[in-house]
Amino acid sequence: MCDWRLLFEQQLPTAMQEEEQLWDCLSKLNHQFTLPAVVFNSCGLAKKFLKQCKSSDVDVKGTLRELLCDENWFLRSSNFKTIVETGVVPNIFCCGPKPTIVDIILLFYIAEIVRKPFSCKLCSLSEFAELRRWFSVMLLKFEENLNNVKSFSIPDLLRIVDVEESSVISIDWLIASTDTGYKRNPDQANQGRWLPRGDKRKDILSATLDSVGTPVNEQHPNLEWMQAFQWGSLPDHVNVGNFVPLKRAERKKEQVLNIVAACLPLCRPGYTVVDFCSGGGHVGLLLAHLLPDCRIVLLDNKLESLQQAEARVEQGGVSNVQLLHCSIEQLQMNFEVGVSLHACGASTDIVLSVCFRHKAHFAICPCCYGNIRFAQNVTHPRSGLFKRAQVSTEHFSSLTKGADNSSDEKLREICMNLVDFDRLEEAKDVGYKYSVLTKMHPASCSPKNNIIIASFDPIQPI
Repeated sequence: MCDWRLLFEQQLPTAMQEEEQLWDCLSKLNHQFTLPAVVFNSCGLAKKFLKQCKSSDVDVKGTLRELLCDENWFLRSSNFKTIVETGVVPNIFCCGPKPTIVDIILLFYIAEIVRKPFSCKLCSLSEFAELRRWFSVMLLKFEENLNNVKSFSIPDLLRIVDVEESSVISIDWLIASTDTGYKRNPDQANQGRWLPRGDKRKDILSATLDSVGTPVNEQHPNLEWMQAFQWGSLPDHVNVGNFVPLKRAERKKEQVLNIVAACLPLCRPGYTVVDFCSGGGHVGLLLAHLLPDCRIVLLDNKLESLQQAEARVEQGGVSNVQLLHCSIEQLQMNFEVGVSLHACGASTDIVLSVCFRHKAHFAICPCCYGNIRFAQNVTHPRSGLFKRAQVSTEHFSSLTKGADNSSDEKLREICMNLVDFDRLEEAKDVGYKYSVLTKMHPASCSPKNNIIIASFDPIQPI
């Protein structure tokens, strides 16, 4: 979970009633504005901005409101040019130089905070300088929209943060004082180019295999059931082929069938099964059809996908499906089985951690191995076996990049197996009794075809 999401979804809502927690939360928010924006290809974006700056260097006269009507007003700031020359993009707003929905959400939080009796601290403490700057810019930029919201009084709120808005003395005041010396994770900044490659990666691979052994892919535990399965016997709302383009339909059906077949032996009547990152419900709705005595929960943070799943639920009159629009970490309910198909990068590790916390059986098909390093609160390698073998984070990250290698199929498979072997070994560390590392059948249905299964009970084919 990124810092902004952690603040908005967990820390800030719970801190609203506790003054001490609230000031700690606001300090973190203020600090976030001093860090470079985490954007794709930040160096290239900075160069683009710098080029635009050269043709936008004009003297601006008028009020702050007039200035902020210009979408690219920040290009006229000498402070912004200095920052961009260092190769970073500042957080003028929450997620970079332009406002997003995140800023709107935070604005309503701050508007509530400044009404509290202790809100005078916002203008008396210098540590909130960046937060006050952002708040002022937001009020001025969205004045026309906010005047239609009864809970907002623009003049009163401006007085609280002590803003002089009558004229532009310095555009630089509007730009966050970005810490250009801040060293972000180089893998985030350079998309993994710093990691060992070529012969160095092969040396790392060889050393890791010598230390932890060679993982073995077992036969899919429910292969016979899959081979006998007939898609044509399914109702329309369940058949995956009705909801994906024709050229993808066959492969998608094979992928869905594999993960569902891996999940079925873990389920018992009365269980709650959570389909993480469920998308349009391909996996969850097939499980709901095959397991009428279980409750199936479709969880996704993309509303559009859940709306598609909801339409299918209504089409089929399904009664044992629940839809949850939230992030993986926000799940509070108890459940017995977790399943996910191609949860991207760090999402797979977050799903694993949630399953560990609830002591739930799981069947997971990982994806995008090269991005797993971005999961917060998860260190890699995960398992005691890999840590005792002294596999470093840097070397493990090199394996994750190898698992995404599209040019060397053998290398990709070995790296994928090692990364997933580490995940299953951690499952053993936390008490799971049975685990399986297997592949989809046929393996050609997806380049990301590993399936990891773990249970507290023996895994028997149905």
